[in-house]
Amino acid sequence: MTKLLEIIAQALVDIPRDGEVNEIRGEKTVVLELRVAKEDVGRIIGRNGRIADAIRTILSAAGMKYGIKASLEIIDQGKPPGTGDRPGYAPRPYDRPRDKF
Repeated sequence: MTKLLEIIAQALVDIPRDGEVNEIRGEKTVVLELRVAKEDVGRIIGRNGRIADAIRTILSAAGMKYGIKASLEIIDQGKPPGTGDRPGYAPRPYDRPRDKF
């Protein structure tokens, strides 16, 4: 799932070297955190969130193949934790290191 998100994100952003994907696995869930450069957040989210919703749909469909629920968190590199596209969300300090693109 991480590789799928990396491929999609690289196709959309202007500064792919600043992107990171962090995968947080649960028993039947996986949360994919996508960190992109401040300038690329709009390209990932899209007008009215349409691109972000499309990416979430693709990840959910891919997760169904393995019987897991996938979700996407888009995190702006220029903002502190807890200010991603979902209010109140903050990465947990015990997460494993993030993979770079």
